[in-house]
Amino acid sequence: MNPTPQEKHQTLQRVTIVGSVINLALGIAKILLGWMFRSHALLADGIHSLSDLLSDILVLVLGKIAHQGPDTNHPYGHERFETLGTVLLGMILGAVAGALGYDSIVRLFGHSTPAQTSWLTLAITLFSILSKEWLYHYTLKAGKQIRSDLLIANAWHHRTDSLSSIVVLVALIGNYIGLSWLDPVAALVVAFMVARIGWELTWSSLQELTDRALPEEETEAIMQAMSQEPGIKDVHDLRSRKMGSHYLVDVHLVVSDELSAAEAHHVGLRATQRARKACADIRDIVFHIDVSVDEQGQLHLPSRHDVMQWLRPRLQERQLHLHHLKLYYLNRQVRVELYFDHHQQSTTLELQQELIADRPVWLEDIRLWFTPAAPASNAHQQDAD
Repeated sequence: MNPTPQEKHQTLQRVTIVGSVINLALGIAKILLGWMFRSHALLADGIHSLSDLLSDILVLVLGKIAHQGPDTNHPYGHERFETLGTVLLGMILGAVAGALGYDSIVRLFGHSTPAQTSWLTLAITLFSILSKEWLYHYTLKAGKQIRSDLLIANAWHHRTDSLSSIVVLVALIGNYIGLSWLDPVAALVVAFMVARIGWELTWSSLQELTDRALPEEETEAIMQAMSQEPGIKDVHDLRSRKMGSHYLVDVHLVVSDELSAAEAHHVGLRATQRARKACADIRDIVFHIDVSVDEQGQLHLPSRHDVMQWLRPRLQERQLHLHHLKLYYLNRQVRVELYFDHHQQSTTLELQQELIADRPVWLEDIRLWFTPAAPASNAHQQDAD
C-alpha cells in the first residue's frame, strides 16, 4: 500500500533529523581531532560529515515542498522539487570533492607536518564507520518504503561517509607505522569517492528532469497487461516520463469500430487498472481511444458538418425534424444513423429509399430510428370509446 503524502513527509522528516544530529556530532568531532593531531584525512572526513548535514537541511526543505499537492501553477504536483534537491545534493558533493582533492594534492607534493595517530582519532573514526553504516541502512530502508529518490540519495551520502572513514582509518594506521604519505593520499581517495557519488546522483536526476521514460521491460509489461483487457485490439505509442518517484503515462488503445464512445472509454478505464497492477509507480494514465481502421483513409471522408450539408435540403424538403445524428467511420466509408419521431416514420422511409438510391461514394449505409410513440392517457381512451 502506497503511503500518503503526509506519511511520506513525516517519515522523511524523522529520518533526516536523526541523520542531521549524528552528522553534526561527527563533523565537529572529526574536525577538532583532525586539527589537533594534524590529520588531513580526518579533517577532510569531518568536512564530508558536515556536507552531509547540509544535505540533510536540503532534504528537509525541499522534501516539504515536494510533498505538497497539485495547485494552479503545478497541476502535476511538486515532486520535481525532490528531483531538483537531488541535483543540488550531487552538486554540493562535487564541490566538496573538488576542494578536498585540490588541498590533498597540494599537501601530497608539498611540505606539511606529518599527522599524529592517537587512540582518540582511532576511536572517532571507528565510531564514524559504525554509525554512518547504520544510518545508511536506516535511511535507505525508509527511502524505499516511501519511494523517495531524495531520501535514497541522502542514504548513499551517508554510505560515502562510512567508506571514507574506512580510508581514514587506513591512513591513521599508516601514520602510526611511519607511512605519513598515506594521510594526504587517503584524503585524495575520499575526494574521489565523494565526487563519484555526486556525479551519479546529478546525472540520474538530470535525466529525470529531461523526462526520462520508464525502463523498457516495464514498458513492455504495461503494454502486455493492457492488451489482455477484453475489447482492446492493440496497444501502441506508449510514452512515459518520471515525476519524482512516480511516472506519468500516455498511451493509445485500439478498440473495435463497433463500440460506442461510452463503452470504449469504459474498456480504456479497465485497461488502465491492469496497467497500475503491472507497474505500481504509475501515478496518472492518459489513454487515447483509436478504432481499428485505416486512419489515412479516414482523412478523406466527410465531417459531421459535411454530412449535415448533404442531408439538410432533403430533410427540409419533407419538413422532417432530426433529433440527432450518429456517424460510424468504417472501412473508408461512413454509416449514417438518423433518429426521428415515431409519427414521421412513413415519410422517412421514403427518404431512406431515395438516399440509398442516390448514395454518394462515401456512404456505406443509412439507418433510420424512431422514438416510441407515447402511450395514450386514460382520458383519451375514454373519448375514443
